[in-house]
Amino acid sequence: KIDGNSAKCNKVFKTAGNTTNMKDHLRSLHKIDQNVEVPAVPNTSGVAQISIAESFQNMAEYGADGNKTKRINDAIIYMISKDVQPFVSIVENKGFIYLMNTVAPRYKIPSRYLITKWVDGKFLEMKEMWKRLLNGKTLTLTMDVWSDQMSMRSYLGITAHFQIELEMTSLTIGVLELSERHTSVYLTEMLESCCKDWHIEKELVTAVVTDNGANVVKAVDLG
Repeated sequence: KIDGNSAKCNKVFKTAGNTTNMKDHLRSLHKIDQNVEVPAVPNTSGVAQISIAESFQNMAEYGADGNKTKRINDAIIYMISKDVQPFVSIVENKGFIYLMNTVAPRYKIPSRYLITKWVDGKFLEMKEMWKRLLNGKTLTLTMDVWSDQMSMRSYLGITAHFQIELEMTSLTIGVLELSERHTSVYLTEMLESCCKDWHIEKELVTAVVTDNGANVVKAVDLG
């Protein structure tokens, strides 16, 4: 377990509020280099924070059936995910409509409802793919509670860190909206629910990194 002042990997050592000692430990003892340039997809060299959009290339589906409409559909979904676009409205924007009518005049622009369905479906595909990759792997987790000041909503963010072909990779596995008081018991329930959803066994989690929030630290202890 790691909090804001110390970390544990068979022994406890000071972090001094940063990750330098952790990185030195990984390099010297575990032979892991964390300074390699970050690529866009896993199964290559480097430390990567993998997003849904960046996982598209792993599906090997672009143009597979030679269907131009399907390729355009996939490209739109990729653009929305990669650039974090408002998918419920972008297909109705005049600029986007003009662009599509120029480059593909015969293409029928999908409705916002169809785009929503496609994005949800693609997310589920990506999630199942990563579940298979995570199956049986040892990993560490980082978790943090944060708030959106505009909407006045709070969330629990959870990220998994693990190896693929001896290279370190990170994947956000949950951004969970918190509907109750942020008690340690409630945060523990949310953490365990997320791990259960991703089929992550408690015995395979070697460490959990948090800030110094007393409720978050206790939630990890309870879990």
